[in-house]
Amino acid sequence: MRFFIEVGRGVAHFFIMSVMEIVKKAEAATSPVLAELGYALVDVEYVNDHGRWVLRFYIERNDGAVSIDDCANVSRSLASVLDVENIVEGRYSLEVSSPGLDRPLKRPEDFVRFTGSKARVRTTTPVGGRSNFYGILHGMQGTDILINVDGAEYKVPIDLLSRARIEYK
Repeated sequence: MRFFIEVGRGVAHFFIMSVMEIVKKAEAATSPVLAELGYALVDVEYVNDHGRWVLRFYIERNDGAVSIDDCANVSRSLASVLDVENIVEGRYSLEVSSPGLDRPLKRPEDFVRFTGSKARVRTTTPVGGRSNFYGILHGMQGTDILINVDGAEYKVPIDLLSRARIEYK
């Protein structure tokens, strides 16, 4: 499910803040609103999608699946917050979506929750001679993600995480 609206005042887009700064500020500004509405923030992306800038929020309900009505209601609430905070200069589209089948994993609790699931994990620097791991999650040990790849157990420090997603293939 995905819902989006166009927001912003100008046509030109100038980078006053980096993409990561925009994502971090958007997360900080919207997380309390989402929690109050009964949702958890899974991920935020700020990307150029076919020539238009998109600020994309992935949410989940604490009590089940996300519907299109959930996405529409959250989108209206987030648009108000983002407008007041003026996090993004220029025009952009705001999208609110469920995380889908290839759900991103970011927080330690995500790796614990999806223990036993197949996942792809990518690191910023090699761990045990590799940067890409495709295997079964075995949770967390301290600050390390545990993943079994073809019978070998790897400990991947979460601070080296570049990207991680559930795989349902």
